[in-house]
Amino acid sequence: MARLLLAVASAATAGGATLHDNYVYWDTSGSVSVVSYTLTEYAVTSGQPWGGIGWAGNMIDVKAGRSGSDNVARVFVNGLNPSCVLATISGPDQLPETLNFATFGNITFNLNGASTSCGDFRLAQGHVVGINNWWMGGPGCYGGTSNTLVCRCDNGRMLQFKTEGQSDRMIVAEAHKAI
Repeated sequence: MARLLLAVASAATAGGATLHDNYVYWDTSGSVSVVSYTLTEYAVTSGQPWGGIGWAGNMIDVKAGRSGSDNVARVFVNGLNPSCVLATISGPDQLPETLNFATFGNITFNLNGASTSCGDFRLAQGHVVGINNWWMGGPGCYGGTSNTLVCRCDNGRMLQFKTEGQSDRMIVAEAHKAI
């Protein structure tokens, strides 16, 4: 069961807050697909609803409210430096100042028929330049100061994540392969 990091309202709307489907897509090289995202912790802005997560194919859906908070951003970046995170679209900040919600867990990808899990994987949604953007990373990741982030996963495998200017998409492949 996931551990709540900040107080939240019920999954139903509360005080005008609305529960949204927040989708992020993983574009792959054809040999990589999302198998699961096992949630261990999450944080949402106080007063915003939380409805859990789901996934199918190369999509993850976080059901949560969309009101930004600096408290959620602090929880997300705790113990990380700018090179450990990557945003789909970012402003001048290397780390998020506010986030709508943040999730922590183990993401598992199918790489050429073999499952590879990345532990303490963080996924969050913020807001920049009039759109909702996504942040990802973790303590086993590096290189996030450009459009690419590499994360160490189990079995010694490395995954490379890359952004190309879309607010809800990340490209993922094995790190030794060009994206």
